[in-house]
Order: sequence, then C-alpha cells, then structure tokens
Amino acid sequence: MNKAICILLVAILLSNGIGVISTADNIITEMKKTSFEFSTLTFREENQQIEVMIEGTNSFITQPGRPLLPSLIKTFTFPSNTLVKNVFCTPENIQHEHVFQDIRLAPDMIQLNSGEKFEPISSDSFSIFPEEWYDVRIGHGLIEGKRSVIVRVECYPVRYNQMEKTISWIDEINIEIEYESDVTSTQSEEQIDLLIISPAEFADELNPLVTHKNNREISTKLVQLNQIYDGVYFSVEGRDEPEKIKYFIKNAYDEWGISNVMLVGGRYKMPSRETHVQVSNSDKEIFLSDIYYADIYNGSLEFSTWDTNNNDVFAEYQWEGNTDEIDLYPDVKIGRVACIDEQQVTTIVNKIITYETTEAFTKDWFSNLVVIGADTFPGDDKGIDEGEFVNQAIIDVMDGFSTDKIWYSNGRINGIAPTGVQNINNGINEGCGFLDFSGHGAPYLWTTYPHNVSRQILPSPTGSYSNSMISNLENGDKLPIVICGGCSLGKFEANSNCFAWSFLSNPNGGGIASFGATGLGYVYIGEYATYGLVEGLNLRIFEAYNNGAITFGEMWLDAVNDYLGSFNLNAGDYKTLEEWHPFGDPTLSIAGMSEKPLTPDAPSGPTSGRIGEEHEYTAVTTDPEEDDLYYFFEWGEEDNSGWLGPYESDETCTGSFTWEKRGDYQIRVKARDEHGSVSGWSDYLPVSMPQYSQNPLFYEFLSNHPLLYKLFTRII
Repeated sequence: MNKAICILLVAILLSNGIGVISTADNIITEMKKTSFEFSTLTFREENQQIEVMIEGTNSFITQPGRPLLPSLIKTFTFPSNTLVKNVFCTPENIQHEHVFQDIRLAPDMIQLNSGEKFEPISSDSFSIFPEEWYDVRIGHGLIEGKRSVIVRVECYPVRYNQMEKTISWIDEINIEIEYESDVTSTQSEEQIDLLIISPAEFADELNPLVTHKNNREISTKLVQLNQIYDGVYFSVEGRDEPEKIKYFIKNAYDEWGISNVMLVGGRYKMPSRETHVQVSNSDKEIFLSDIYYADIYNGSLEFSTWDTNNNDVFAEYQWEGNTDEIDLYPDVKIGRVACIDEQQVTTIVNKIITYETTEAFTKDWFSNLVVIGADTFPGDDKGIDEGEFVNQAIIDVMDGFSTDKIWYSNGRINGIAPTGVQNINNGINEGCGFLDFSGHGAPYLWTTYPHNVSRQILPSPTGSYSNSMISNLENGDKLPIVICGGCSLGKFEANSNCFAWSFLSNPNGGGIASFGATGLGYVYIGEYATYGLVEGLNLRIFEAYNNGAITFGEMWLDAVNDYLGSFNLNAGDYKTLEEWHPFGDPTLSIAGMSEKPLTPDAPSGPTSGRIGEEHEYTAVTTDPEEDDLYYFFEWGEEDNSGWLGPYESDETCTGSFTWEKRGDYQIRVKARDEHGSVSGWSDYLPVSMPQYSQNPLFYEFLSNHPLLYKLFTRII
C-alpha cells in the first residue's frame, strides 16, 4: 500500500521552508522543505537483548519478527485541491557501530480469539532492516475539520544490518515536498451536514430525527436506497450495491458538502463491504468494514475503489499475494445504526432525541466512568493483567471522571454477593458517560480470565456478559458510550443483535453509541497492551474525547487519524482500523462548546480529626468563560459528596463529611461547568482519622503535637 516515491532534485533557494517553482495558468507549483534532527543514540539491556533508542523520535517500527527500532512519523497537510508531485528525503551524517547482542524484537502480536502468536505470511530472513531510511504515504481525508491532502513521512534514523551485526544511524533528515495547487479551485459551500441513508421502509420512523437535527441547525437530508439505485439525485455509478452507495456519498460530498454519514440498517437492510486482510497464515477471515464508505478519495484525488488491482476482491492486504492501495483516511465521519425493523429505528431515534434535548453530557452521572477487565492473556513474563492495565490507561486519560473499577484485583468482577454481573449492571444502571470492556469476545458475549488462570470464567457467576443481559438493562436515559474490547463484539452480520449493537437496541436503557470489532481482533500483551492494535485504538478513542471531540463521529475520526499518524502499519493495524465499527449517530452531541474549568488545588481543611464528627473542606477554581461551577469531593475509595453547586467562578465551595472508621484517607476535588465540561482532579489531601473521640482536650493536645499524634495513632 506504499505510494510510489519519485525523487526530485531542485536547484532553488527556499525561504521559510516554502518556495514557488513555477506558475502555469492557475496552477502553482511549490516546494515545502523541512528537516529533523536526531541525537544521543542509547542502548538499554534487558534479558540479554538490547533496545535501541535515539532522541528526536516519536514511535517504533512494530513489524512482527523484526527488530524494535525507533522512528519519527510526521504528517503534513495541504488543501484538498493540492496534487503532491514528489517527496524527497535525504539522510545526513550516516554513522555505524558494531553491536554484540541481539536487538530486541518487536512485541508479539496475539490473536484475541485463539491466543495464538502471530504467524507472518512470510518469515524470510532480512539483511538490513528497515530497507530504506524513510517511507512515504499520501492520502486524502478530513483533518481538524478540513478536507486535506495528507503526506505522512516516516523516518527511520536507525537501521540494523543483521549479517554484519552493525547499527547505522543518522543525525538529521531533510524532507522536500513538491506540490501543485489550483488557486481557482474552490470547495462547494456546505449545504448538508448529515446524510442519512436508509431503506425506504424506515423513512417514516426517521423523519422525526431529520426534523430534530434540522432544528438543532445540523442540516440533514434523508436519502432512501431505492433513490440511490434509481439515480434520483445523481447518475448511478458502481459495479455492485456497496460501490453504488459509495459513489453516491462521493457525489454528495462534492455537490452537497456533507461531512457526516449515518447508515441505517443491519447487514441485510444496508449493504456492507466485505474486506480481505490476511494477518497470518491461519487467518483468512472475511469481515465487514464501513470505513470503506468514509474513505472516498485517495492521495491522487481519485475515487478510492479499495480495489486498485481491479479483481473484484476489495481491501486486499497480503490476500493470496495481492495488496490493494488504500490510505484509510476518512473523508467523512461515519456511523451505522444496525436496525433490523421499524421498532428498533423508533427506539434509536427516541434515544438520540432525548439524549441531545436533555444535554446528557451536562448531567451528574455523565462524569462517571465504568471500566471492566482482568487478565486478558494469563502467563505473560511480567504477570501483567492486560485488561486492568488498559482500563488504568483509560482512567489516566479521562482525568476528572469518577471511576468504577470492576476488576479481578479488587474482587468485583469475580464477586459472590454481589456477583461480577451484578456489579456491571449496577455500574451501568447508576449512570455513566463511558463504559469500557477490555478482554475477549464473540458476537453475542464478552468474557475474560482471572489472573494467571487458563479458563475464561469471568464475570461471575456466568463466566460471560451477554447481549441478553444488555437487553435487560434498565438504566433509562442514563446512556453511556460503550467501547467493546474483544473479538467480533460488533459482528452484526453474524448476530443481528450483536454485543455492541445490543446496547443501542435496548428501548429501556443500554447505551447511546458503541464501538466494536466486526472480526477477529489482534493485541499486544503485557506492557505493550496499549501500544497499538485493538486496545491501542480504544485508548485513542478516549484520548480523542479528552482532546476536545464534541460528537461521536469526531471521537471515531480523530482516533483513526491519530492511529494512522502514529505507527508503521502492518497487517494487524490494517485489520484493526477496517474492522473497528462505530455504531451510532456521527453527529451525536457528547460535549458542549466550552473550555474546561481550571483544575482546582487540593481541598483545604483539617488533615486529621475524630471519627463520628463532621469535617468541612473547601475548594475553589476559575472558569475561563465565567460559567457557573459545580464541585465534586471524593472522600475515599467509595464515598463522595455528589455534585455541589452552582457556584460562581472563583467562589469558594464548602463540602463536609463524617468518617465512621479509623484510617488514613486521600481526598480530592474536581469542578464541572454548567455545560458539562469537567476539570482534572486536584492533588490529594491526606487525612487521618484516629479511632478515639472521647476526650476533646486530649485530642486538641495531640493535634498541636504532630509527632506525639503519629506515635499515638500507631499504638492504637
């Protein structure tokens, strides 16, 4: 899938990195020039292998069976009317050093379903890795809300010669990009923001959603499949139904300026594209991908067929020796509501309207995060419970959210009374903005392992959490966005009420949107669990929200773009991106247009006291937009104040709590503005509650003598 790279040597003095080479008619040819420096090559030894590092890089090459070497990935964007002619990269000051130990290999890629280690299609030995100092990929997509031509350059400042046992590295790499711009070319003025494509039988049920969106100033148009096939709006193009739909989306993109597409219907109501990525010798699974509909143009500004060898087999990667050239950058935000009948359409329409009308993201419950995991792959060298490891990485990203951890290590996923299933149900029914499962799956259930146990027996007592349990949830309008980590949890062609979709189809609760894989998933294990593949993409979905995504579609788009800009893609990466399915309305509002309040300082108040007595603590912070604020004190692992307020910006909030048990506690506070934007958590204030409370004079004496106080509390 690598783009051909033409080398251009241009004798021209470039100022500020950009120079004009020539002008012909309305076409301007320009050159962009930049350079990146590398320094301080270092080696870290572990288990008789060495890991190579060099300053100035931001990624690693993770090709299975090859050395783990650092890389620098840089993405350059140009206006959509740009044609990239050539890219030339020049390495500077090549140096060499002999190494006496083996270079650490890239982490093993593991199939979630079987737990089998990746078996590469070709395991040929190599002489020099990587073969070149750089790689260039050119695409077209939606970047930060703008239609863009994308030049992704991956620089490899370190190369390894296996035969000679030598490392070669460079100090600098110079990059020149020659491109043409049409100064008269203009994009269509956006007329329609959301295009809904649906079978005719669902039109009546969808009309209230169209009205709702238009009333919210999201210009929306509903188009029926028969209108596409009959050429009502545009001439019909395409060899089969999916391609006819994609050509229609392209024409709507060109003529109507669309940026969001919602597909309505399951596999047999709304056609899908079958894709062909052979990750390993044992994996020849054909799976569905809706990113096909979102990836409209390639880097040459041509319609992206996903079949560049014209053999009618789509999205081939190492498939019987064939690979199609696709860039995977989405040109529109996409989402599918996989409804099978009119009742399900009515359900999801009502849920979307209620969620947006009530501004669910401003409610108290929305800032709750439920994470579920245990030991995804027992027996790794460092004994890491990957599910909990991934959950914790998500918690770290979602600073400011109150977390409900349903883990093996805290006994909550394997509990007896309440059971693991009951804890999951309780967490969902109490309300949360986001819900993350990290483990294993099938189209109808999610499951995982206890620590270093070889049987999937969690959550207790059933050993799994199924779509039938999801259908019985009664959390009403407290609807989370659900991230489903595991194989085939979004495989809606195998089960019309698959795990990921069943959250949306529940009329009494469940979820408002979800992500899930339509095929077998791949992961890294142990400390690399969040580096890439399934869990790496899941983590980026949360990062997209934390970085300011305000719609469901933006979460998906920003996560995909970030993933594409972070890795040297292998077969597992292509499959991960193509199979990761967004179920829901891409324009669903999940955050307000509001800056977060500043993170408060640690609460102010006593650091010691008596059990059974009320203690007061204060907090204050500033809202950049002078919005009213609410405060949330956390008094320990299980106790909190709930949201207190409203308070004006810079007005002090007071919260109080009575501890009933002796112990040491860590309290902290966060703030939320009236639009639902939540600050980060404050630093902790340590508080100690001794067991005595009978003699106030004695207590006052100890409070004034900290050393005696510590000695006394240790004795009792």
